[in-house]
Amino acid sequence: MPVTTFTAPTLAATDSPLTLEFVLTANNGELSAGNSTAVVVRPPIATLAAAQTVAADGPGSQTTPPFAVGSGHLLVAFVSSDGPVDGPQSIGVSGAGLTWTNVQRSNQQQGSSEVWTATSPSDLLDVTVTAAQTQTPADPDAPGFYLSLTVLTFRRTRHRRLLGCQRRQRRADVSVTPISSGSLIYAVGNDAGLSAPRIVPDAR
Repeated sequence: MPVTTFTAPTLAATDSPLTLEFVLTANNGELSAGNSTAVVVRPPIATLAAAQTVAADGPGSQTTPPFAVGSGHLLVAFVSSDGPVDGPQSIGVSGAGLTWTNVQRSNQQQGSSEVWTATSPSDLLDVTVTAAQTQTPADPDAPGFYLSLTVLTFRRTRHRRLLGCQRRQRRADVSVTPISSGSLIYAVGNDAGLSAPRIVPDAR
């Protein structure tokens, strides 16, 4: 029996799935019959990586440098801030004309660590993102509480999982189970009582 083969086109990770339609016909010289079928060629799964990273750090509200973002891109803002000793701190994120959603906040200790997300509905140029604390120092002449803002953009994502952990003393621990191979893990935190560099342990 003759066998017909074909080579599917090679797609890039950013391409849309491609549907190929075929009509199969059998003929013995007297009778013929045909049927149609379709084959969907899907692009390979791209390695997840941030398309770009912008950041701003300093006392009080902070605004990133201008940047561009593509249509459908996910923006993730990681924000941490010091705060007053007598009440919880919280942060608001805005900018680029987008609707921002707070998806995680940890502020039971002094200061706050937060994750915010937004999705761009179209290509945007020269946009900025601003993070502002709701609590400011009681002394109007004092510098604002220190704030760190980092915004990452992603061209496409599959699944994301957000976890929170807080601890007043010693170290904070959180257990993370990656959703799949190639997963990226990001973390944001603050320590109002100890200014020390943080190091990810070996084999992590």
